[in-house]
Amino acid sequence: MVGSAIVRRLAKECYSIAKVAGIKLCQAYRRQYGCEIISAMPTNLYGSNDNFDRETGHVLPSLLRRIHFAKQDRLKDVELWGKGTPRREFLHVDNLAGACSHLPKTNSEEDTINVGVREDVSIAKLARIIAGTVGWDGTFHFDISRPGGTPRELLRQPHQCPGLEG
Repeated sequence: MVGSAIVRRLAKECYSIAKVAGIKLCQAYRRQYGCEIISAMPTNLYGSNDNFDRETGHVLPSLLRRIHFAKQDRLKDVELWGKGTPRREFLHVDNLAGACSHLPKTNSEEDTINVGVREDVSIAKLARIIAGTVGWDGTFHFDISRPGGTPRELLRQPHQCPGLEG
């Protein structure tokens, strides 16, 4: 378990470094060559081609899969990692695409633009919402030996695009 925690932390660090490097590259191209590049930073994304694997998928598709199969297989309980208290903001990939086509028309700043809906939900509440939507009425078991994630990930001052919803 310790080894997998180290691997996850290293993967997250590498992902963060790559994100910052990409933003800095866009800023450098803008300054050096005058390119009108906009860096859009989305919140947690989900969509139809997501990774729905129960072990490696991100939280929303993983929960969808677990709860869907719990209903299909008539299971009485579903395991959730951690305490269920971390909060996440979600945005559908189609809404991100809409925001990205909207941004060049309304923004010419060099700064990174946060794209999100500015509403978050706890993992436990998200699981209950999914359960209600698919019609599963079992119980959730919280495995606190598994990683629960960062307590809160909510974008600050996301760009307001007309009609942008999670």
